[in-house]
Amino acid sequence: MGSVCVVLEVVMRRVSSLVSASLILAVLVVPGAARAERCIGESPVLMITQDRSNSMWADPSPSTCGTSCTSKWAIARTVVPDVVNQFSGDFRYGLVLYPGDRTSGSCTTGITYLDVGSSVLDIQAAYEDPAQGPAGATPTAATLRMVMARLQALNTMAPANVLLITDGVPNCNWSLDPATCPCTSSGQCYPGVATQGKYCLDDADSQAAAAELYAAGHKVFVIGFGADVTADHNAAVLNAIAQAGGTGAAYSAASEAALAAALQQVILAARDCCVDACTAGDASCAPSGQSRNVCTLGAEGCYVWTQQVCPGGALCSNGQCQACNTTCTAGATQCGPEGVLQTCVSDASGCTHWNNSTCPNGSLCNGGSCTSCTGACTLGDTQCVGNGTRTCGADSHGCTQWSGVSPCPSGTLCDASTGQCASCAGACVAGSRMCVDAFNARECVADATGCTSWNWNACPAAETCSGGSCGSCNSCTAGATRCAGNTVQVCTADGQGCTGWQDSTVCQEPQYCDTHTGSCTSCPVTCEVGTRECSGPDIRECVSGANGCNSWRNLAQCSAPQVCLNAACCTNECTLAATRCSASGAIERCEVQASGCSGWAVLRTCQAGTSCVDGDCVEECVLSGEGDSCPVGKECQPDSAYSVDGHCRPRPTADGGTGSTSSSSGGGGTSTSSSSGGGTTSSGGSGANGTSSGGGGAGAGSSGGQDDDVTVSNCGCEMSAPGGGPMAAAAALCLAGLALRRRRR
Repeated sequence: MGSVCVVLEVVMRRVSSLVSASLILAVLVVPGAARAERCIGESPVLMITQDRSNSMWADPSPSTCGTSCTSKWAIARTVVPDVVNQFSGDFRYGLVLYPGDRTSGSCTTGITYLDVGSSVLDIQAAYEDPAQGPAGATPTAATLRMVMARLQALNTMAPANVLLITDGVPNCNWSLDPATCPCTSSGQCYPGVATQGKYCLDDADSQAAAAELYAAGHKVFVIGFGADVTADHNAAVLNAIAQAGGTGAAYSAASEAALAAALQQVILAARDCCVDACTAGDASCAPSGQSRNVCTLGAEGCYVWTQQVCPGGALCSNGQCQACNTTCTAGATQCGPEGVLQTCVSDASGCTHWNNSTCPNGSLCNGGSCTSCTGACTLGDTQCVGNGTRTCGADSHGCTQWSGVSPCPSGTLCDASTGQCASCAGACVAGSRMCVDAFNARECVADATGCTSWNWNACPAAETCSGGSCGSCNSCTAGATRCAGNTVQVCTADGQGCTGWQDSTVCQEPQYCDTHTGSCTSCPVTCEVGTRECSGPDIRECVSGANGCNSWRNLAQCSAPQVCLNAACCTNECTLAATRCSASGAIERCEVQASGCSGWAVLRTCQAGTSCVDGDCVEECVLSGEGDSCPVGKECQPDSAYSVDGHCRPRPTADGGTGSTSSSSGGGGTSTSSSSGGGTTSSGGSGANGTSSGGGGAGAGSSGGQDDDVTVSNCGCEMSAPGGGPMAAAAALCLAGLALRRRRR
């Protein structure tokens, strides 16, 4: 309304002084389309009021979803934050959860879990909080009144509306009588247990609470979530709450997609500031009478006039399209009440109706025409008609006629001889029956004079009186048992031989009342609600059932190559304890990750002068030909055939033959080395050059002296050696021998 006032003020300032302000106001209030405009100043408020009763653990449409059902709470936990996030800047959101606590059967009023102005992340965290899961009953009326108090306390000029999301009809009104009320929970609502009145359908008080919100300026949008509340009488209950809350009818959703669509429709209807063009439910006829104007809720969230054309053969009357009166033919006549002559006429629309006209004085309508009075009766005479009387009188035309029948008072009968009502002893309506007490009935019978009296009848043994008739009083077999909720009832006979159900034992956790046996039975599954674990590839969660027992419910299934570990799906990346070199040169080892699956983790980094080779840190070296820096027992080996760099690796052990080694003598003596087979031997001294010879394998010998230059001719690799390859192979072998000698110096 603030924006409308601004528009009005601008118009008033700019209008010519010749135009009166009253004329402008008259133009602005003429019924028309609602004007939608974005709210100025404070953002509008949307108080999300979420039902978290125990039934939210159930599936939204169990008859269609098969084995892949997801609970209504799991769907709401994802959809509501997602849709709110789409319109995060359009509202100041608040969140109310009801019932207020999560005890079994709780009827406590909802709690303001998040105050107005909470972020989308706050709302998402609230829905994902495992401590806020479903439990208890559905105290809708009390919660709506609590929400109204919260909204009134805001003292905001911006629109402040309520979004009620519920999967069940309201209950928790302790003042209702469980013996007569409609029940919202099978087996819970029965006579004799006053405390069970909380399971009575609390539709009237919930509608009243919604009407109070609407009267205070707060619309109530309703979304019925689940197949149980979107059809039949349940849908009518939610529609009535929405209508009382000024939003016409409830939105229905029985799937994740339908819930998201309904939320978007509500938010689009509630986010704009607009002006109602009419009052909800108002209707009027168009001047032509061929159509009517109805005040309905428009897409902008305000009420607008909608034209509805009356179907053929119907005209608008008092705002309603009514079928033409075709009971008469144009030109026909008949006599109406009190001698009025009626003629059938046709109007401009082609519909016909009776038109009344008065007969001339001294005549009455008779047979569809006015005729002279004939004295139908004698003035002042009375006569009986059934159990009533009528009197002959004269009308304003002087014609006599019988008056209407006046029933005789209770306890009297009309005496045909006098035409008057006379007292009748013990008068009652013939054929009436009633119970005197639990074991005696009586019936009203008429005697020969037409007077009636009560006839008493005692009920036979094992029968009682009900509805005025005797019948069997055995409602069950003595000794039989059954379940009434979580209470065992036993069929017991009273002193009259009649049987009835009586409460016997209330089953306590971890037991429940088994409807098949009518006795307390241990719950089949023992687990803690909210616990999650792996069952093969499935992730399952322990939930509370309607009977008070806990059970496992599958939440998701891990698909290959993923596996289920620690109640989560993950993928093994490697084999435990395996090592490798990372791209950065660090050593990585395959270990168990936080997810429970295997993955690579840095074990250590190689120090300067070493690098990672085959999952280990190895000393680096250079093939300089002047010896190497490798430790004892290792030698510098190239990383490839043409590499000058390498790593220190263990010296190879000859295979393919047995080598022999001769030792050298020091000083100026002579040393000789020789090898045979495939072995490699070496000896050194300070004498002359050594010689070597080989047969079958590749043998190489060397001896050290004062000469640093060792000729290739002494490498023992003659190109004409028996069994030798081509010349190139022989040359390569000699070069390799030379390099080996120089490295070993």
